[in-house]
Amino acid sequence: MSEQIFNDFRRQNFLPANEAYRDDLRKALDRAVLVDLLKLQQDVVFQNLSILRSQWCTEPRGKTTRP
Repeated sequence: MSEQIFNDFRRQNFLPANEAYRDDLRKALDRAVLVDLLKLQQDVVFQNLSILRSQWCTEPRGKTTRP
């Protein structure tokens, strides 16, 4: 399954890392790895991951991109 996930995403164009909060492709990759491959509970994972993604994209302070 991990090889399939790799093949599905390897040629995709992700937004820059600091825009992960709005990158639907990156969110799909997170879902594929965390839920489909690792079998983590979707509701728990994505609530916490959303918080982490928002905090990560806010750093460093004073940058010009959102959030």
